[in-house]
Amino acid sequence: MPPCGGSGYEAACIAYRMGAKTIAMIGEDLYWPKGKTHCFGSGKSRGCKLGDSKKKLESFRELKQIYKRRGVGLVSVSPWKTPLRDALGYIPLPTLIEQNGEIKC
Repeated sequence: MPPCGGSGYEAACIAYRMGAKTIAMIGEDLYWPKGKTHCFGSGKSRGCKLGDSKKKLESFRELKQIYKRRGVGLVSVSPWKTPLRDALGYIPLPTLIEQNGEIKC
């Protein structure tokens, strides 16, 4: 995992190692809105940090290209226009399911 990576990046790596052919990022946006950000309130009050989002975005862009060369897709299915969605590209989840058949979790 790169120094600027996080749980979403590592989750994509684990999915790849487990043999995924398409990795759909859900709930990983690299965007920190104001107000309630987690089920329990603000993540900031619990010590959560976004970190260097530019480095994280670049790491995801690089990972997408690495996986593409290996025949694996990495895409965002987030309905919100966020930095990660811009970096990975967007496919609505119903469309992704239609294109790939069943989804294995």
